[in-house]
Amino acid sequence: PILRDYNSDGGGELKNHLFHSDLLTSQYVFEAKPNNHLDVGSRIDGLVTQIASFRKIDVIDIRPVDIKPHKNINFIQSDICDTNFIQKNMNKYDSISSIGCVAHVGLGRYGDDIDINGHEKAIQNLSSLAMKNGKIYIMAPIGYEIIEFNAHRIFKPNTIVDIFQKNYCTLENFHLINDQGNLILNANLNENMNYNFAGGYYVFKKQQN
Repeated sequence: PILRDYNSDGGGELKNHLFHSDLLTSQYVFEAKPNNHLDVGSRIDGLVTQIASFRKIDVIDIRPVDIKPHKNINFIQSDICDTNFIQKNMNKYDSISSIGCVAHVGLGRYGDDIDINGHEKAIQNLSSLAMKNGKIYIMAPIGYEIIEFNAHRIFKPNTIVDIFQKNYCTLENFHLINDQGNLILNANLNENMNYNFAGGYYVFKKQQN
C-alpha cells in the first residue's frame, strides 16, 4: 500500500540541490545558446536530459552510460582527471556544467582513484576545457568544510571561488540552496554561512586560454 503521497508536495521532491541547480543551469544554457556545451558528472536523468531536450550536449562520466536510441547526447566515458583527455580537448567548450560532481572526485565512490586533491584537479581541468569568455556552471555542497568518508566533500563557500580564480576564472553569480532546500538567488557569498549541507551554485567566466 502507498500511504503517504496524499500529503507530499505535488509533482515530486522540489526542495533539494539538484532540482534547483539543474533547472537554473538549463535556463542559463538555453538563454546563452553556446556553440557547444559539455557536462561533467551531472545526473543523466536530470540536467543532461533537460539540456538534451533542446540542443546537442557532450557528456563525460567515469561510469558507462547507455542512452540509445535517444539523440542529442554524445557520451564520452572518461575521467575528468585524465590528463590525456584534457590535453586533447583543451579550450574546446564555451559552456560547461558540472552539478554535484566536484565534491566526489578523488574519494573513490564512483570508481575513481583516491586522491585528496581530486577536487582541485577536477576544477583545473574543467577550467582548461573552457574557451576564453566561456561559462562554467558548478554546484557543490557548502557549509562546515569536511570530507565525509567516501560520500562527498563539503566546502566553505569561498573555497570553490579561490580554486577557480587560480585557474583564471572569475565569479559572475552565486546562488544558495539552504539547509531547508530553498533557493536564494544572488545570495551574498560573504554572509555568515552556518549551514550543515547547503548547496552553492556558482557561475564562472573564463578569463584567458
